[in-house]
Amino acid sequence: MSDDDEISIASEDADDEETTKNDDAGDEQAAEKRCHDGNKRKGSADGNDVNDNLSKKMDKHKTEILKWKNRVGEKIEQKLADTYKKIGCVTAVGCYSLMLGEYSIELTNNRRLVVKMGQRTCTYRQWLMRGLPCCHALAVIAKANLCVYDYIHPNYKTATQEVIYNQLVHPMETHEMGIVDRKIGLVVGGEELDEDYNPCI
Repeated sequence: MSDDDEISIASEDADDEETTKNDDAGDEQAAEKRCHDGNKRKGSADGNDVNDNLSKKMDKHKTEILKWKNRVGEKIEQKLADTYKKIGCVTAVGCYSLMLGEYSIELTNNRRLVVKMGQRTCTYRQWLMRGLPCCHALAVIAKANLCVYDYIHPNYKTATQEVIYNQLVHPMETHEMGIVDRKIGLVVGGEELDEDYNPCI
């Protein structure tokens, strides 16, 4: 085999290798573009789905609020019922000041607590943290023949819930997010995030 033949074969091998590299690079770029475009479409669809689901939940809750019988929802009713079951820990209820609504509570473990109905507090602190009367306050409410729903925090009541759920859920803004180009190690795309971006140009 002559030197010219060897050079020709080597040149063909080099050309084949270069073509293979270019094909691989092209395939990788095409795959990355498809992935990027797919993520863009998926992000937009996911955003709209989340928005639709949130709107449906809010509409459902608005309808449920209208059915509340005692100005509070079923979950609050259930929590009050569960708290009533613990009222057995109270052995005695005494009145410090009827005008101020202050009562003394004696428990089965001989501890004493003070419930202030006017301030909606109990030295047990649970009422203050939860916004719902604790079992000690419920004992006072039962003894004084008061309405338990008057001592629930306003946030749980119909009026506040209607204000909360009367807001509109606006569509989510979607845009093309930038991605990291592995070859140059920089973020590419996402021009819509730039302050001077103008889609009309």
